[in-house]
Amino acid sequence: MPKRKEDENKKRKLWCETQMAKAIEAVREMKKASKEFQVPRASLFRLINKGELQIYLVEWSPCSTEKKECLQSAYQLAVRNNISHPFKDKTADNDWFYGFMKRNPNLSIRKPLATSFARTRGFNKEVDKFFDLVDVVFKKHNYYPNRIFNVDETGLSVAQIKVHRVVGLKGKRQTGSLTSAERGFLVTIISYMVLEVTLSCLL
Repeated sequence: MPKRKEDENKKRKLWCETQMAKAIEAVREMKKASKEFQVPRASLFRLINKGELQIYLVEWSPCSTEKKECLQSAYQLAVRNNISHPFKDKTADNDWFYGFMKRNPNLSIRKPLATSFARTRGFNKEVDKFFDLVDVVFKKHNYYPNRIFNVDETGLSVAQIKVHRVVGLKGKRQTGSLTSAERGFLVTIISYMVLEVTLSCLL
């Protein structure tokens, strides 16, 4: 009996990975590609769908979704595309998640900043405008290093809201997460530095 099962497994995979890769790249019609490259049509269809769904999840990840939402989306995609899966309770499991992260090294688990919707809309536009103005001023005045200050501002709230870690693309310097309006008192802290030891007093 075990020998028969072993023979069946040998018959099921009568194709090499190189042939399958060529078929996936060149596929236009499932039947035509399967016949041309001599690979099983069912296996070809399964691998193509698997790759497309994984690409969709990766492209969707810049929206900074939580791990729980990512697992639920993987389950929903599998169900809607009639792909067999071992998932239970209408969600993918941790084994799938860590495998997904390993197959996509451009993703990472990060802790986002609590960002209001209004501030999110102005991020990129205002930052680009600022650096354009800085470039113009530097070229015009040719400042010495001791005249260049780095100033930053931060706020400490007495009603801190804990944010969950999300899955996002690596390389992004900042990941935002929408939050409700601020509550309680907000303490503003301003700090600065310069390339000289002597620092002037803040006004």
